[in-house]
Amino acid sequence: MKSNHMILGIAIFVILLGILQCEKIVYKVDDTLPQIVTEPNITVTDSTAIISWTTDEPSNGLVRYGENAGIYNIIISDSNEYCLNHSFLICNLSPHTNYFFVVESADFFGNGPAISDEQSFITEHNEYSYAFAGWALFEEANYDSAVVCFESARLKNPNYADLFTGLGWCYTKIESLLEAANEFSSAINLNELALDAYAGRSAVSLKLEYPFLAIEDALTILNTDSLYVFSHDTTVTYLDLHLILAECYYQTQQYSLAHQEVEYLANAFDLAFILDENDNSTWTNPINSVIIYASYEEALLMWIQCLKDYS
Repeated sequence: MKSNHMILGIAIFVILLGILQCEKIVYKVDDTLPQIVTEPNITVTDSTAIISWTTDEPSNGLVRYGENAGIYNIIISDSNEYCLNHSFLICNLSPHTNYFFVVESADFFGNGPAISDEQSFITEHNEYSYAFAGWALFEEANYDSAVVCFESARLKNPNYADLFTGLGWCYTKIESLLEAANEFSSAINLNELALDAYAGRSAVSLKLEYPFLAIEDALTILNTDSLYVFSHDTTVTYLDLHLILAECYYQTQQYSLAHQEVEYLANAFDLAFILDENDNSTWTNPINSVIIYASYEEALLMWIQCLKDYS
């Protein structure tokens, strides 16, 4: 019994001696600002960006960004995570767009934030942004450069109908009519509602002397949108389609239908239209009534020619 008490006493003595000999632990408060030791690295696609950087001590991270320098209206952060290596994925960005950003980091003790200098990045093109750029160049009459953009869009997505429409209109403007017709047909095969492609192919088909196809395409548009206007060239309207119909009906000897289209256009241009197949006194020149033609068909053709100056 005495032996047990002795053993217990020795054990207690050893424990107390160990406690007395332990080094005292001192916790220090960190009041040092963290440092961003590597400039932010950026990796982009057409709709995302990954921004990465490192700090010299465990810190949280934050990215402020926007489309205007010095104005950062979007913020993403990991305020509760403390590490040395920081990486943020930014999604839903617009293609081929310039973004400006800064990164920030603060440590666990609230020191900071350390803020980087402003940087910027441009997201990559996709088929939509290439086509958008192509149409902008088309509207500036820079057709060769527009073709380059539309061809770049084709490399991104060969099934995007609008790029073929753009190519078709570019080729139409530079009088490469067969190429234009092929591009318009490709657009229509991909999108049966590609009205701008139908409008282009109708005009090209008239020039290539395919009047029945020109009629079919013009009617497709007018039956869908009777007041059609080509958004990338507002000089091309439903009135041009009616003129195409008038010419093509005349070429295919559908004179009564051609007459209807001429009358429609004359009224649209506020012109006095008097032409009667059975009254040769009305077979006059639209501009100079002194000139009288030998046939109704000849007079109708002169009306069509005259209307070209108004369309």
